Amino acid sequence: MKGGLTKNVIAANDSAPSMQGREASYRAKAATAGEDRSTQEMIVRFVALAERLDAAGFGPADYLYAPLKWRLQHPDISRTSFLASVLKAWRLVLDPPPVPRGLEHAAILAASSYAVSARFLRQVVDSFEPGEAVLCDVSATAPRSLSRRIVDSLGLLAAAGPALIFALRVNAALRRARIGPVERRRIAEAAFIHAAHRRGARAILQSVRPECLVIANGNRAFELSLFAEAKARGIATVLLPFAEINPKPARFLSLCRGAFDLVLPFSEHSAAEIRKLRQGVAVEVVGFPVGSFAIDMDETSEPGRMGGFKVLYICGNNFEDEASVFLRTAFADIRDVKLRVRLHPRNTEAEIRALFSWVAQDRFSNPLKTPLAEDIGSADAAIMVRSTVALDAMFAGVPMIWLSPSKHRAELESHPVRKQELALLDAATPEELRGILQKLAHDEGERQRVRDEQWARLRAAGYNQDYFDTVRTALRRLLGRIVGIRQPEGAAAAPLRP
Repeated sequence: MKGGLTKNVIAANDSAPSMQGREASYRAKAATAGEDRSTQEMIVRFVALAERLDAAGFGPADYLYAPLKWRLQHPDISRTSFLASVLKAWRLVLDPPPVPRGLEHAAILAASSYAVSARFLRQVVDSFEPGEAVLCDVSATAPRSLSRRIVDSLGLLAAAGPALIFALRVNAALRRARIGPVERRRIAEAAFIHAAHRRGARAILQSVRPECLVIANGNRAFELSLFAEAKARGIATVLLPFAEINPKPARFLSLCRGAFDLVLPFSEHSAAEIRKLRQGVAVEVVGFPVGSFAIDMDETSEPGRMGGFKVLYICGNNFEDEASVFLRTAFADIRDVKLRVRLHPRNTEAEIRALFSWVAQDRFSNPLKTPLAEDIGSADAAIMVRSTVALDAMFAGVPMIWLSPSKHRAELESHPVRKQELALLDAATPEELRGILQKLAHDEGERQRVRDEQWARLRAAGYNQDYFDTVRTALRRLLGRIVGIRQPEGAAAAPLRP
């Protein structure tokens, strides 16, 4: 792995006016993203650290995303355990990042380590002709035999030495820059994990030999390593978000620094958020993948078709304690309304079942087993705190209700889907939710009014585009530019399919 120190210390000119100017720029961007002053300063400090590591030969240092996220969650911790760092490295050896075999050569490589975005990218790849694009899925749901896991572990052990040296050099550079031991150790951990993942990233890129890399997450170790290796090889990089762009503090670093050749967001709202962070970035709005779930719209038009008005609650991974109490109170006195709870892919099923212990055990849905289309298609109304799945529900003609506990209202209103005011219904108290559900359950006119208005707002926001055709055209256009740049002068460019 490349990345030796160019000098024995991090570049001495870090305090030069150019660095100060960039820090001021990052601070202004963090303020635009709506963060408080202490969070702004934390973001600026980590972005500056990343730039310093870049200059010292350890970049692209977007792997600081994980230490930044940890520090924002634990601002007061002043000690950290060396044993914990060793155990984390050992867990990586026991459950190593997979190195898929047998990937075919293709001009477009889509890759994901997250089950939700992997399913989404598979649909994108399937929209191309055979041989044009390939998916590398290393999510937890991707099958891997015991023998394959052993081979991957042995490969990682071989890479552990160089990865450890890389991490130790990063740690030494940070020590000389007088970075505190807690943050230094967390960054060194992230550097080790990044170096270990880059071994697999190199093998994948050598196998596929793509012209462009498409990722849906800019904040996961596997995707960051592929991004870094692609940049080192001059491969074009594309961010195709599987959700609306939300420049939350921990994601700010990778969004702000991610020098993607092309970003393909859902909406003009997301495009504007990206442009705030990276002026001049190539952005094309591609709409929402409504066709990806194949929900039968007619199936959502008759409530009570299987007995009772069916309500689907979509779990998140931040506010479930409050949501469980809120919903329990709201549903305590409602008759003929059935609640189904769909877990978030990152939820621990046992914990959610315990939180919602008042819900019958057969009324839970596991996203790894039940398609989203099936749950939405059988619902008469959908409830969530904040989720891009709100768009899926509204496109399916299902009335969507935001759950807004008053203590979190200010934080929730910054969510990108909420900010666009696409949904009509919002409940700040259990009593409000109960009233909304009772009206929907017994008033077909109200249900139709909500459906019609949701559709009107979605169209006004530009979500009614043919998503997969638009994405395919944008990626083929990018490939055409790449071919044009590499084509010898005077030679005819290969024709592109529309």
